[in-house]
Amino acid sequence: DSTSAYIMRSDGRIFEVLNYMKDTLNVSHFNTPFDEDNNIESLAFNPKTRNLITVSKDKGLNEKRFKGLYEIPLDTKVQKENPVVQIDMNAEAFADFQKKKEQKTFNPSDLAIHPKTGDYYIVDGKKPKLLILNPNGSIKALHELNTFHFAQPEGITFSPDGKLYIANEAASGVATLMEVTLDEQ
Repeated sequence: DSTSAYIMRSDGRIFEVLNYMKDTLNVSHFNTPFDEDNNIESLAFNPKTRNLITVSKDKGLNEKRFKGLYEIPLDTKVQKENPVVQIDMNAEAFADFQKKKEQKTFNPSDLAIHPKTGDYYIVDGKKPKLLILNPNGSIKALHELNTFHFAQPEGITFSPDGKLYIANEAASGVATLMEVTLDEQ
């Protein structure tokens, strides 16, 4: 429903705001299996499945080696137990970024779904990177982002026609919103 908004809190609680353009807000909430140790910063809407999708920034739900993308159907508001995609922290693409604690290899700060391809685009704000996954979860590309332009990428979205935008926190400078063009788009 285009008149509803969903806001994810870092401990996994999701707030639903019905008819958010009205003067009086109708707000309710529901919980996910995540907690503050997972540090959730991302929430996206998948238009193909009409479900919300999220991924933890820090600790994964099951194994330290994987971070899963989880769907939350809006009709039940109950997160699916199994991830739709698992990101393997030991994948070859992450070889140059390996950390002693596997879960620190890649820290998703936000995700978006390409409106035409269905690919998942996930940014890491700690060590600026952009991970692109096929809808089936295979890694298409991992781009290390230039810290001059992407000091701390914390938000990512697409326009309906597929233009990619990445938002950066101010860090020690000015917050920015960058339109990004990639060869594989």
